[in-house]
Amino acid sequence: MTETYDKLISNSDFTRCLGEMVLAVGRLEGVLVDFLNEKGVQVGEKIPLGGLIKKLESSGNLTDTVSYHLHFLLSQRNYFIHRITRLMHGYEIENSEMESFRNRVQSLREETELFASMFMKTQTTKNTEQGAPADR
Repeated sequence: MTETYDKLISNSDFTRCLGEMVLAVGRLEGVLVDFLNEKGVQVGEKIPLGGLIKKLESSGNLTDTVSYHLHFLLSQRNYFIHRITRLMHGYEIENSEMESFRNRVQSLREETELFASMFMKTQTTKNTEQGAPADR
């Protein structure tokens, strides 16, 4: 497992993209908490992304399509955060695979930012209609 970790951590493009993805997921979590609070749904301060998705589903605030995509984002995030080095134990990573991992993480960040923007736009529209400041 050490060899896999060493290759991943020493690839500055991969680690930069991974850091950006982690920040984007944190932003999405914050946006979802705000969205749920505005809908009158109480959420704990430390509820993770999976719990936020469940709250959105149980409160009727998600379409099936958005739910599917959020679950996909969650599973991809979990793969890169919790499992990648463990799953690759004893596996020799090649340079082409490093590029593939970087591209997957970068795509995940972009998709995460898209969904954060969608939920923020919903909040902005609501706030603007009520005459409140549109930007928080």
